[in-house]
Amino acid sequence: MNRYFIIIEKTEIFVSTTEYRYLRWWNTKENSYTYPYRETNKQQYILRKGGGISCSIQPPKDKRKWKVYEIIRPYPRTSIPNRRVYKY
Repeated sequence: MNRYFIIIEKTEIFVSTTEYRYLRWWNTKENSYTYPYRETNKQQYILRKGGGISCSIQPPKDKRKWKVYEIIRPYPRTSIPNRRVYKY
């Protein structure tokens, strides 16, 4: 489930998303999934033409392409309602 809200200007795009993530970690000793992560989170991205996060490592090949400039994440929640606690 992804929902997008986009504001476009000449050199900057602001994108707000709601993302659902479902991950499970496999325990090789127990041969089962031991840690599920099931969360819905909201993230915001700022994209700019020609410059982005990857520019500090490599110069952009094409300055006209949109690149992620900043990722804005909310602070972690103190409790996670869908997380199961397993006893070992």
